Amino acid sequence: PRTLRTMADSGIKVRSSLPFECGNDHTLRDLIRKPHSLGNIKAVLSEVCTGGYLSHPNIELDAFFMAGIVDHQDGRFISETHKSIADTFSLARRTAEKGILVNVWWMKPNPGRPQYDLWRNKFPDKPFHELQFLYPSGLWGTEEEEKRLDEEIKKINLETTRAGVGSKRPIYPVERD
Repeated sequence: PRTLRTMADSGIKVRSSLPFECGNDHTLRDLIRKPHSLGNIKAVLSEVCTGGYLSHPNIELDAFFMAGIVDHQDGRFISETHKSIADTFSLARRTAEKGILVNVWWMKPNPGRPQYDLWRNKFPDKPFHELQFLYPSGLWGTEEEEKRLDEEIKKINLETTRAGVGSKRPIYPVERD
């Protein structure tokens, strides 16, 4: 974050995305194998909240989170737990309350990864564009579970947009009343 502040102080308009991705250490470490932990996320949040980043006229920050995470380990697929998703939504809400725009989306299996192969085998005729982060992958849970989770994802994105936080330019489309 300090580099962002230096750039912004020199007059450069800076928009940065914080790739928090998940609010659960087990999922961060063991399923998506991120180099950061919740401790790192909390340190970054503390820095941006106390270091004047959120009130700086040249800085826009947003944070990204995923849900419906699936991993391939030891020849089997492991899905993110409901607790991990609840932890992620909790962190997303706390992040939004600090004034950072939050976007939550579905995990997107990328080509070349085992999750993509599972998706392609399960849905051989689906077009690739249906694998965007806006749509359930069909891999995380049952159709009904994915429908409920999709509703929760849309709900949290709408909540944070209505709160008027961050840049007010959500990436995930929201439905307005």
